[in-house]
Amino acid sequence: MYFRFIRNLYLLTVGFYLPMSSASDAMLPLEERIRMMVTDKYKSVGEYAPKLASLMLVSDKQLEAICSNPELSFSGQTQRFSGNLTVLAKCGAKRHFVRVNVKTTGRYWVAKQTIQPGQPIKMSDMEERDGSLDNLASDLIFAPQQITDKIPTRMIKAGQPFTASQLRKQWSVRTGEEISVISIGSGFQIVTVGKALDNAALNDTLRFRTGYGQLLSGKVTGPKQVTIKMKN
Repeated sequence: MYFRFIRNLYLLTVGFYLPMSSASDAMLPLEERIRMMVTDKYKSVGEYAPKLASLMLVSDKQLEAICSNPELSFSGQTQRFSGNLTVLAKCGAKRHFVRVNVKTTGRYWVAKQTIQPGQPIKMSDMEERDGSLDNLASDLIFAPQQITDKIPTRMIKAGQPFTASQLRKQWSVRTGEEISVISIGSGFQIVTVGKALDNAALNDTLRFRTGYGQLLSGKVTGPKQVTIKMKN
């Protein structure tokens, strides 16, 4: 009798547990679902993704008119890592806009000393910071390999965070330079010369003019070198 009671209790427990597990996302409170959305957004940065420190609804009253399981998506500008975000909650034809305030922390990089424009950045020019991302630029760089060997387009002062808009790749080819043009086809390779019409970095596509005046484009494969693949 006792064994039968334990067995029935176990089956009852399993019977209730399985449906809840499969529908767990839909059962989450709306605020928690929004928190998961924001966290997933930051994961796209990769290994150096910032961490969500806090998420607060601008007004709790925003949730009162929203259905229990709305379709959620971001609305408007979402580039910033901290500050106000707007989440669109759709309940059929009805649309609700939920404002949330997000605060994040993370590791980022600043200039160790003043770096002049045109000076390639070395690892020794950088130092890591760890803290709040409030009021920092939306194009803040987290991965050090996205900074080293890049060229500043303007002066970066000591202690200033590195951002994507400050940097460019090193040019392998400059406008007006004579370049080697390697044409590769099925079973053959021809090397000629041309003139670069733009600045370009390694692996960029470059427009150039051949010695015969023809306008072509190819992939930069080395200093003053472009490769084009000929069609059969």
